[in-house]
Amino acid sequence: MARSLKNGNYPKALQDRIFGKLFEQAEIAKYSPEERREYETSVKEYRDYVNTVDTAHLRGKEEGLAEGKEIGCAEGRAEGHAEGRAEGRAEGRAEGQLAEKTPVRLGKSALHHQPEAWFR
Repeated sequence: MARSLKNGNYPKALQDRIFGKLFEQAEIAKYSPEERREYETSVKEYRDYVNTVDTAHLRGKEEGLAEGKEIGCAEGRAEGHAEGRAEGRAEGRAEGQLAEKTPVRLGKSALHHQPEAWFR
């Protein structure tokens, strides 16, 4: 492969790319000073435009991602609160049913620790 490259036997795709750039540079070299300034100005304007569009696209993606995260977090919190309330109610009902079925017996020492029992 290295030997064929030294002899100028480049692959077709490489030849097109290399020779395309070479011919472009040769054309630019033939420009008058005024044509060259116009060409450079045109290239600069094109690059500025591409950079502006790329930057706007990137900022749009960043803003969209941030907005999506914010909405997702809010929805997640709301869903979590709803699930937590439902679980809490279910646990409360279960505890209430258990309390109804379990008799509570209080001895004399229990009365000393319950303020409502002091006033009977």
